[in-house]
Amino acid sequence: MSFNRVVAPRGGIPAEPNEFVGRTAELRQLDGLLNGTRLVTLVGPGGVGKTRVALRAAAAAAPRYPDGVWLVKLSGLSDRRLLPHIIAERIGAAEHFAGSPSDALLAHLRDRHLLLILDTCEHLIDACAELADAIVAGAPSVTVLATSREPLDVTGETIVTVGPLPVPGAGSGEGTTEHSVPDVAGELTLEPRPGKEFSPLGMIDPEERGGTGAGERTPADGGDAVELFARRAAVAVPGFAVTEVNRAEVVRLCRRLGGVPLTIELAAGRLRQFSLAEISRRLDNRLALLTGSGDPDHRHATAHDAIAWSYDTCTTTERTLWARLSVFPGSFDAAAAAEVCASGELAGTEIFETILRLVDKSLVMPAGSDGRGRPRYRMLDTIREFGEQQLNASGEDVGIRDRFIARYLAMARHVDEHVFGDEQMELFSELRREQASIRAALEYSLGGRVRQPDRERDGAELTTRLWAYWVSFGRMVEADYWLSKALELIPDPCPQRAWILAVRCFLGAVRGAIPQAVADGRAAVRLAESLRRPLIAGRAHLSLCLALTFAGRLDAAARSGRAAERRLTPLGDVTGLVVLDAHLALLHQGLGQPDEAIACYQRGIARFGEHSGERIYHGYLHVAGAFGYLELPGMEAESAKVLSLALLAKYDLDEVTGTAYSLELLGWLATGAGRHSRAAWLMGSADPLWVRCGARLSNAVLWEPRHEQAVAVAREALGAERYAELFEAGRQHPLDQVVALAINDADTLDGSVRGLAQADGHTGPSGLSDHEREIAFLVATGLPARQIARQLFTTPRRVEEQLKGIFAKLGISSAKQLGPWLGEELASRPGPSVPTPSAPSPSEGSALPRGSAARRR
Repeated sequence: MSFNRVVAPRGGIPAEPNEFVGRTAELRQLDGLLNGTRLVTLVGPGGVGKTRVALRAAAAAAPRYPDGVWLVKLSGLSDRRLLPHIIAERIGAAEHFAGSPSDALLAHLRDRHLLLILDTCEHLIDACAELADAIVAGAPSVTVLATSREPLDVTGETIVTVGPLPVPGAGSGEGTTEHSVPDVAGELTLEPRPGKEFSPLGMIDPEERGGTGAGERTPADGGDAVELFARRAAVAVPGFAVTEVNRAEVVRLCRRLGGVPLTIELAAGRLRQFSLAEISRRLDNRLALLTGSGDPDHRHATAHDAIAWSYDTCTTTERTLWARLSVFPGSFDAAAAAEVCASGELAGTEIFETILRLVDKSLVMPAGSDGRGRPRYRMLDTIREFGEQQLNASGEDVGIRDRFIARYLAMARHVDEHVFGDEQMELFSELRREQASIRAALEYSLGGRVRQPDRERDGAELTTRLWAYWVSFGRMVEADYWLSKALELIPDPCPQRAWILAVRCFLGAVRGAIPQAVADGRAAVRLAESLRRPLIAGRAHLSLCLALTFAGRLDAAARSGRAAERRLTPLGDVTGLVVLDAHLALLHQGLGQPDEAIACYQRGIARFGEHSGERIYHGYLHVAGAFGYLELPGMEAESAKVLSLALLAKYDLDEVTGTAYSLELLGWLATGAGRHSRAAWLMGSADPLWVRCGARLSNAVLWEPRHEQAVAVAREALGAERYAELFEAGRQHPLDQVVALAINDADTLDGSVRGLAQADGHTGPSGLSDHEREIAFLVATGLPARQIARQLFTTPRRVEEQLKGIFAKLGISSAKQLGPWLGEELASRPGPSVPTPSAPSPSEGSALPRGSAARRR
């Protein structure tokens, strides 16, 4: 089975956007340094190519790091306190709750062997220095490669200066190690900075300072700067070449641009609009104004000067859009650009064409496409920084940032209002893509140095409206950070403060911060009741119900649950009632009332309707229902059903907490069935997910004894050594394979997995291909064709056509018959069978044996 997941990319090195030129000496130097140096910082001015050099060096060194190469781009981050969160999010580390975010990050890195690239550190220099120092000291197998306009200035740092590309006659060389000083004979010697490590691996052969090796010449026969211009110009104007006729002009232009790669690329891109001579003339005029000198041959453009020249040659419309686009810290599409940037003299109908012109001029870069194939774009950091300066100078910065905040607040409102709708997966994929912009909107609204009450209220609403996003993608500690800031900024009693407290209660309960969650919930209830806001009061009570359940205060939890139901039912708040059903199912399980727990689960499922494409809370309800089924003898089959559904939904969403719960409870189920090997690796596979969550089983006092009991039973049956071996095997096994094995009811981790996609188009005994089996499984779980189409990136019509073929192969005539077929196929595997993965209906629930605590295991 192939899983089409809402998942952020993890690890790896992004593909290079175009051909890499030069930097041979720096790369050789870095290759040596990365063999033994723990902290290397590439230092150079903006636009000189530090990031490209770092990524190229990292790609060459990648095989040395078993746990991968991880790029963390910091240019869009302005709040230093979020630095550990951003790194943890990128590398998949836990957001622990007992210690600081930095402690959690170090705990994750301590036993790993990886290369961490911190890109663009200069605006967070102190925070990056402090964290890099801690990583070097506390994670002995982690290497940090940083890029910055200034050194981090910490002990053990080796600094590599990335200079301009060499230009004939310009006297520029390639990378040297700080401090590199030529002696009187002109040879290169290396002096370590005081208190810094000195590595002879950083030495460069003086004959290699040309960048291509001794005796070599680039194809353009004029140094790396000229070669870069030649290659980029050939892309801009097919057929362009550096010849004997134009070589002197190209060399002169590259010298004028100081050999800085960004400025050279910008100039080469302008060949679409101007001739080579015209570019040189215009640049001469610009620099003459900047320097006050009439002799262009003795001037060199800084990157800022060359970007300013490029800005001058843009049309008014292009300049305006360039400046306004600078509010986007990451990628964006044309619709987002129009929504934020179109105002005044810049019409919405002009946005797309203007973006394309900026792409032609290398001022905006393509950045792939979204799930619908719509192109996305981004700005290089130096270009964006210049645009931000122009935006601030124009006086439009406040208005444009207000529009930016408004866009993402509108998006959050739409998601909140349709959180359980059929478009849920698509909406959450969009939130994942817009993560950098969402964080920027929160920083603009809640992190400003000057108090702006309207913005602060917008930021508070943005944070609370994203409640499902925070919990589904495991960003609850970051959410707590923003919610806490909002509480500081909105101290007076008001409905918005009550909402903030209610959401912080809910997220705190899920992440295991139980005392704070209970306190927040009680405060939210008091405030909402005093303001006579029944909706807020009902939502606060349902959050408090969960927090009190996890705290083991079940009578108080029951009172809050009843209070929530009394308030939400008359309002018709289906979202709140569905969430409450899940919370009440857990509460009744804790009270020893499994039948009531199952009834709450079934009621919650029924609220969605028969053909709902919702996934997130279906998964939560399945987990809550499984807790009830686990307490009833003879209901193991129903437990396996709902846990398979929960696991599939939560894994597809990349939702760590729900995936961990599903695997953990499947482990308990295996223990009860005497399948102790399966129990050991299932609980082992859940363990690293619990670490990422920060607390096993949300620190709920009700369930930790059950976990310990399951572990004790399996360990006694297997022996301590064998149990530990299987547990560790589960911890280390790839999660996608674990999920497939768990759903396929496997007893062991070895062997092929039925249902796991095979590269050779494998077909099973039924004659179905892997793709057909995946469709059959999803249909059997109750997903409609339109939702399956979104999952598999196809059309509903195509899904329906493929279903006809599946029915023909299986000799069946309807989707209802898929359930028994799948149950039979899974039952053919060794060991007890997994029941059909379809949710029990409310009517089925009425036939279940009614029970009490006496029927619990």
